[in-house]
Amino acid sequence: MYGINAPLGLIPQSSLTGATWNNQTRAYEIAATYATVISKGDPVKRLADGTIGVWVPATDAAVPILGIFQACFYLTNFPTVGNAVSADYWPGVANVATGGNGFANTPQALVVDDPNVVYSVQVSQSGTAGGVANPIVPLGVTLAMFGCNISFDNRNNVLAQNLGFATVFPSTAAGTSYVPPNNPGPGTAANNYQSGFYADLNTMSNTATVVGKIIGFDKSTFVGQVPYTYVNPIQNGVFTNALVIINNDIYKGGTGTIGTGTAKTTGP
Repeated sequence: MYGINAPLGLIPQSSLTGATWNNQTRAYEIAATYATVISKGDPVKRLADGTIGVWVPATDAAVPILGIFQACFYLTNFPTVGNAVSADYWPGVANVATGGNGFANTPQALVVDDPNVVYSVQVSQSGTAGGVANPIVPLGVTLAMFGCNISFDNRNNVLAQNLGFATVFPSTAAGTSYVPPNNPGPGTAANNYQSGFYADLNTMSNTATVVGKIIGFDKSTFVGQVPYTYVNPIQNGVFTNALVIINNDIYKGGTGTIGTGTAKTTGP
């Protein structure tokens, strides 16, 4: 979502080949006992049994991404046994039937798995940079950064929370500081199972192979579109959306290529 701290995961936009984008997905199985929530826009991976699971930033940096989850179909035992459900998130086995009464349940997920798809994703930050607590860092994406590799993350956006921002929208008294809330974490019932994945600027590199690659700005926004601006020095652009491709896609061999742009540096 543009200009505010509300990542929606990876949103398919177009094809890198120039072909007409038709929202094509492929069906993959989810184990009926899979206990982790998967939200629309979440990267997913192949598990050892051939089913899919959510790609976890903290542990899966070297694991190829299969594609981006869009929706699923499954049976539940609520409110009645064998009730069919279609949803844009996997609930993590809550009320999911595992079979019985003459039917079997093999949940199906719809995944965008074309390795040439271009996605829009919120650009954000997490943690600290250079070992300095609450550093002043350049926020957002510049033209020089195109081609840089970057990781996706869905953990709370600590840096964006802790930086002091001058309020420019919504309007308040002059000089009043505003601290934005934590970046939403992984999807839960509390946030209506909305994806919390964003592009993490702290991982940007032009010398290493990272899971994603920034190739441009989302045309639906503009550089620096942001309701909060840090005042000394003026920095803006935190919550813009970038266009990315999956660099370590499983159908590209799962490794990707080294970035070519200019990596993020710590300011001022």
